[in-house]
Amino acid sequence: MQLKRKYVNKPGISEVVSKADGLQSLQLSMLQLAPGETYHGRFEDQETAFVILSGTCTVVGGSQVFSNIGGRREVFDGPGYTVYLPAGCEFDVTAHTWMEAALGSTPSQPGGHPLLIQPGDVQRSSRGVLNWRRNIWDVMPPEFPSQHMVVVEVITPPGNWSSVPPHRHEEDRLPVEVHQEEIYFYRLKPVQGFAMQRIYTDDGTLDEAVVAQHNDAILVPRGYHPVAVAPGYTCYYLNFLSGNLKATAPRDDPQHAWLKSFEVIAREWGHSLPGYEKKE
Repeated sequence: MQLKRKYVNKPGISEVVSKADGLQSLQLSMLQLAPGETYHGRFEDQETAFVILSGTCTVVGGSQVFSNIGGRREVFDGPGYTVYLPAGCEFDVTAHTWMEAALGSTPSQPGGHPLLIQPGDVQRSSRGVLNWRRNIWDVMPPEFPSQHMVVVEVITPPGNWSSVPPHRHEEDRLPVEVHQEEIYFYRLKPVQGFAMQRIYTDDGTLDEAVVAQHNDAILVPRGYHPVAVAPGYTCYYLNFLSGNLKATAPRDDPQHAWLKSFEVIAREWGHSLPGYEKKE
């Protein structure tokens, strides 16, 4: 299975990850519109997270009108606006400025209503310590009223690691783990930067290191999947996750799970650890 898909930057709608790419439950499209342009769409049997990456637009979904939403110049500015579209919902997007959005979709039953997630609704946190600290924006956490879709945005500083300790979510056995496929969509600043993502399983049947560059989509069908960012470059990735169960239950790689315990110590005694400043 090819784990990387390249998004070619172009106007209109672009399918980046399709059903033919090997994931059972996730697809990804990108939409670019110039000021005044309108796009009409419908995902008959899929719920969709319409994540505005940059620009301003109005989204009409069913009887709901979300006017003049967006406003980010780029994804590194902070959490943006997202519109949740239930399966079977027709929608129109009209751009007020040049705008770009990512549309993550997963099979779902009809039902529910379009919902708007504003920047103030997004749960923000900092995870990890030292050179594996990163900022997490939970756009559509498990408690959000979607059927299967979970959406997260992550900013990782230059030279840092992310998705650490390495974790997987490939089996439904709560409370230890849930099965969720995942897509990582990358942006780098400056754009010539890169990250490395290793995707591997306990039995070694999958073990690949993938170079993630600006506008790359990395597919995670199973396995652990840590990320390392090149020095000098800030990394953004947008995660879409979907499975039968909606929960946050990653299983850490037992070889590296000790990092969680070290994080507790580092936060408590951070003033004495080189490279980590304790926050009062």
